[in-house]
Amino acid sequence: MIKVLSAACVLLLLGCLASLAQQEPEGVLIYQQPSTSFTEAIEYRSFRQENALYSSLVTSSGAHKRMKSGGVVALVPYPPGTFEPVFEDTAATVLRKISALQAAHPQVRPQLEIARIKWARALDVFRQLQQAPASAPSLPRPSRQKERTLPPDARLTGATVDTAMITHASGVSTVPLRALTSAQILSLNATSR
Repeated sequence: MIKVLSAACVLLLLGCLASLAQQEPEGVLIYQQPSTSFTEAIEYRSFRQENALYSSLVTSSGAHKRMKSGGVVALVPYPPGTFEPVFEDTAATVLRKISALQAAHPQVRPQLEIARIKWARALDVFRQLQQAPASAPSLPRPSRQKERTLPPDARLTGATVDTAMITHASGVSTVPLRALTSAQILSLNATSR
């Protein structure tokens, strides 16, 4: 009984670790070591302020870190997987925040540039989706055969005006953008650097 139970626990633990490894980062945390000028940018999956003194986060690699809350300079989230009606305002606010952080903390500029690019791309997609119906109201939209399902490990490696190139466990695919939903496009965008 104990061996069966311990084997089940090991399998459950391995399943949890595998699912954590597949999670995408939520954003970038800018942290300055208290009483020093050392500043770092940490890509995170989750962040939680435990109390006034300490916070904890799970990094993009799955490592757990505990740090002093006073050292947290800023949290810069990545764009969400769906668009809200106020997305353009939200994106503009985050892009201003990123610019200010890049000026104040040049040592973490590369990591902030990744976040800026993700937000700029998402904002471009949002604007294109907002303009699409108004620009061609009389043209019929091409009908979608069936909504395409992307592999869970799909990563965006390239894109043109009409297609997206993705890699996944089975290889490389080129997918027409018109076959993807807005949520799928945002999800793929979050996998690219």
